[in-house]
Amino acid sequence: MSSSHRPSSQAQAVFDIDVLIVGAGLVGSTLACALQAAIDQYGLRVAVVESNDLANTAVTPPSFDSRNSAISWHTRTVYEQLGLWQRLAERVGAIESIHVSEQGRHGEACLSALEVAKPALGYVIKNHQLGDVLLRRLQTMQQQGQLTLYAPNTVSFIQPVAGGMSVALSGTTISAALVVLADGRRSGLLEQLHIEREQHDYQQQAITFNVAMTQPHHHTAYERFVEHGAIALLPLADSNQAGMVWTLDSARAEQLQAMDNNTFLAELQHAFGYDVGEFYKLSQRYYYPLALQVAKEQVRSNLVVLGNAAHALHPIAGQGYNLAVRDVMALVRSIESSLVRGVPIGHLTQLLAYESVQIGDQKMVLQFCDSLVGVFTRDDRLSVLGRNAALNVLNRCRPLRQRFTRKAMGC
Repeated sequence: MSSSHRPSSQAQAVFDIDVLIVGAGLVGSTLACALQAAIDQYGLRVAVVESNDLANTAVTPPSFDSRNSAISWHTRTVYEQLGLWQRLAERVGAIESIHVSEQGRHGEACLSALEVAKPALGYVIKNHQLGDVLLRRLQTMQQQGQLTLYAPNTVSFIQPVAGGMSVALSGTTISAALVVLADGRRSGLLEQLHIEREQHDYQQQAITFNVAMTQPHHHTAYERFVEHGAIALLPLADSNQAGMVWTLDSARAEQLQAMDNNTFLAELQHAFGYDVGEFYKLSQRYYYPLALQVAKEQVRSNLVVLGNAAHALHPIAGQGYNLAVRDVMALVRSIESSLVRGVPIGHLTQLLAYESVQIGDQKMVLQFCDSLVGVFTRDDRLSVLGRNAALNVLNRCRPLRQRFTRKAMGC
């Protein structure tokens, strides 16, 4: 790979790799794809380390399972810029409206793409389908000499060195000007680097699964607040299939976990209602505890933490992945800015500037999700009346509704 366009300060670097991404899940793979322009223009040397064998389609990163991701309008524009949307478009379910309500109450609100002159508010895609598109791009980049994949391989140790990081892999040690940790919520490398996390246990679990319905979803997503929690129905590409996220207190989740599929479907029907007809087919159910986790340090010299390793939030508003994509693109801009100005890409001042911008976005999203959890888990009379009144105000006030809708789209 030619490095003739690289600024002189970068050409003199003694590192094996400029950017080493740890983790080839949705976030790490998106970052690698987003760096392609810098690779071509500046000869940026990028490598990805992944513990799974990416050549074996039966064994893929854990985030590439049958769960779903809600993609905001802004995230769609990112994938358009990266030249990936054309392949994704045929696999997504469009969200043209969102219906928000509470079981057994009169408060409700409906957000519509028509009101903001867009074809959709967002999209839903199965994680393994999104992962397939991303991994195919990574493999193409590797074949073209634009990327190095260390897979299957693991990072056993990371140690700061002058101006960069020394990274011990299975069987070899490499050096990098910048290491990006995108290895998920259970990242053991954060502990090794003594990066602490702020944590708040919601005492809830999320149940994720796909379901078939007797009536089409008409590209409507539902957020229904029910006893013990909330149910989100996300329209998939098939008009009679949806992804579901049911969040509820841990005790009730354990009861549901013990049920067979037929009994579980009956409980789901009772809680959600019949807006999409009857539920009759169920995929595998995934259960996982819900906790807010935020890394206290998201940057150090020559180090950035991204994705769930940086911030894992409640799925109540479906904003986690979209927030991570915004972080990814902000980091790409920071790296490109460093290359243009001849500044080391892992310089702390540059990374702190990136972090200062993103922290504001993160705090706003985290506080919004956290407040929703608080508002809709209280069942005293005043809280019930207040939140239903708020839904009705949102539904009747078009300017407020449009503003809320654009914010949810990432616009």
